[in-house]
Amino acid sequence: TATTATTATTATTATTAATTTTTIIATSSATTTTTTTTTTDGTVAAATTTTTIRDPSYSLLSLLCCARCPKAHVTCRQYVPATFRELRNICNLAQVRGAAGPGAALQLLTFDGDQTLYPDRATLGSDAPLVPLLLELLTRGVALALVTAVGFDEAAPYEARLSGLLAALTAAGAPEALCSRVFVVGGQCNYLARCRAESGVATLCMVPPSEWRLPEMERWRPQQLQRLLDVAQRALLDGAARMHMADKVKLVRKERAVGVLYEAEKHRTELHRTTTLMLDELAVHARQAVREEQRTNAALRSMPFCAFNGGRDVFVDVGSKDLGIASLQRIVGATPQSTLHMGDQFTQTGNDLLARRACGTLWVDSPEETAVLLRYMLRMRAKG
Repeated sequence: TATTATTATTATTATTAATTTTTIIATSSATTTTTTTTTTDGTVAAATTTTTIRDPSYSLLSLLCCARCPKAHVTCRQYVPATFRELRNICNLAQVRGAAGPGAALQLLTFDGDQTLYPDRATLGSDAPLVPLLLELLTRGVALALVTAVGFDEAAPYEARLSGLLAALTAAGAPEALCSRVFVVGGQCNYLARCRAESGVATLCMVPPSEWRLPEMERWRPQQLQRLLDVAQRALLDGAARMHMADKVKLVRKERAVGVLYEAEKHRTELHRTTTLMLDELAVHARQAVREEQRTNAALRSMPFCAFNGGRDVFVDVGSKDLGIASLQRIVGATPQSTLHMGDQFTQTGNDLLARRACGTLWVDSPEETAVLLRYMLRMRAKG
């Protein structure tokens, strides 16, 4: 392929012993880096490294050139900086190229639920544009998992959330090779369901904890869990009272989670303004209270937890999504490099943030944006 554009960047570094000049020449088919070092006695040493790009469409230059991306024009702007959304999309594309591009082998793709796989407080229906994309990924050997804060020890609630994908698998004859690649991790990392083909129907079945939990999770003791949740519960209620929200929230206590639901109907229209900030405050307050308890209570010091704002509620869960993803990696034989997690909650009070400990992540803000990245991912795998 003929070279259509060339850029050169030269940097010079001077020290008392030598002068080093590095020249980087990027073309549409290769990147050449030449480093020349001149010592004080006149000795010159040069080293050249050339990275060949198999397909010019994967070059860095093609990403930066606005002519190749007419909708963005990020590099053409002289006065207006890139927006946060643009930077987030650039990072997303880099992650996709790294995990699903040429030479890569994406094995596991995990998703948050609300605002990632389906709209807020909804489910993945049969008519969702994501369903055929997910089915295509399964066909290409990628394991898929919903990793959610919703915690149940039964499969029915998870089946409702993935009803469209399960229906598509059933319509395809429920092949075991595809069904076995679908998982749900609930309660961040506390419950696991796996898809099975039963009489030609794709269904979810709960997996016994002893078959999938990590060794560190097996060491958690019930009394430790309850103590952590007691501290979190007290902090949530105290924080709500301090912010005059005590009459607007309802306490919910589960086996491995505790939280408050925001219920005041007259304030529902403020969920994305003042109320969001108040829920963020509750989440951070509860997190700090648990951390303080961990500093003084040796039994809780190594107990992982996640305190997050769920949009209309604030919860503190035992464990976090990175442990759930790590458990899936062990089941399917994936590595952090061959795993991606997609979600919309990567702020300091979001429950997707800790997934970064286990793998690369893609930050989206809607199912439509998820669909765009999946289409891009499928194109990368086809070209690779």
